[in-house]
Amino acid sequence: MLDDNFKRDLEFRFNEHKESGAIFLLGKLKKNIDINHQEKIIFMSGRLAEYNIKEILKYARKLTNSKDNFTRDRALIVLGWIGGAKEFSILKNRLLNDLNTNCRAWSASSFMQMWFNRKSKNNEY
Repeated sequence: MLDDNFKRDLEFRFNEHKESGAIFLLGKLKKNIDINHQEKIIFMSGRLAEYNIKEILKYARKLTNSKDNFTRDRALIVLGWIGGAKEFSILKNRLLNDLNTNCRAWSASSFMQMWFNRKSKNNEY
């Protein structure tokens, strides 16, 4: 059995592989593999989104509708990192209507992150 520190270290090493790590993670989303780990996959993919930004946004949008609170909040964070104006309605809906307080908070934080990134005005993704 893998200990928690090893698993965490493994998760945060994907960025060392750059595009190949991004392709591997995107493949897991496309094939719907490791459903029990989608929150980790979308979060790690968001960190590597420069390689597949349109695809990662598509999956992040989809996962904001997950029944799992943690998956939803990870997807909302990713939208804040790489999303733009097209994500406003999703974030607004989650901010005003999500029953989970963390998801509401991450929706608000994602709006702020977009503002900091200055992506909200003309994002064409």
